[in-house]
Amino acid sequence: MGSIVRQLVGVAFDFVDEETLTIQAGDWVSYLARKMSNKDELQLVKEPQEILTPLFWSEMAEVAREQIVLLFFDTYEVTYETLDRDT
Repeated sequence: MGSIVRQLVGVAFDFVDEETLTIQAGDWVSYLARKMSNKDELQLVKEPQEILTPLFWSEMAEVAREQIVLLFFDTYEVTYETLDRDT
């Protein structure tokens, strides 16, 4: 189901002008900046990876101190051509 959604979204982006999308995304961030009074919330909206990644790994390290942690990364949508290729 996930790959179908990604395909549909991909098709939708074929019809969207990249420059227009960039401008609208910037306008959305500006709107949120005006509405949010908390600087931390604004930073989270503007740069979620920079904020959330260290928190995720910190929490993951805490859990790993008590039990084994196994992470699976599903990138089949990206690698299926290689993985399903007849050798």
